[in-house]
Amino acid sequence: MKTLHLAIIIGIILVSTTLSYLLTLHTDKVNLYITGIHTDTGLTYQDESKPPIILGRGYNDSSIHVSEGTMIELHFINKDTDNDIPMDLNLDAFNVHTNHLTSLQSQTVSFMADKSGTFTYYSKLHPEMKGTIIIDNNSFDIRSPFNK
Repeated sequence: MKTLHLAIIIGIILVSTTLSYLLTLHTDKVNLYITGIHTDTGLTYQDESKPPIILGRGYNDSSIHVSEGTMIELHFINKDTDNDIPMDLNLDAFNVHTNHLTSLQSQTVSFMADKSGTFTYYSKLHPEMKGTIIIDNNSFDIRSPFNK
């Protein structure tokens, strides 16, 4: 009889632990690296994530695609070593705003990609610097073996 009680208790513990795990929100974290560079045509942003975070199924654009519900660690780096022009990066929809960074300075900002849509990141200092992040449920997980 004691063995039956012990088996029931262990079963209850296993079921409750499994349910607790399944009902808990699990957030994936993605490191996103964006650099500011100076080209022949002017200042621009460049995605330097490894592997690249152009993740969507069938996307033919240069936007960054991220799955909704992902924690983003955005690393912005000013790589303009020739002209030492200060740069910044802003993504208003997620209250992301970096400092004005001089040459080879970087800043990391974390945010939850908790709403879907197409969002523009931009520079307040240089209006020509713009990029797009698309957050949807159609994107691959960055750690997926199919995305390498």
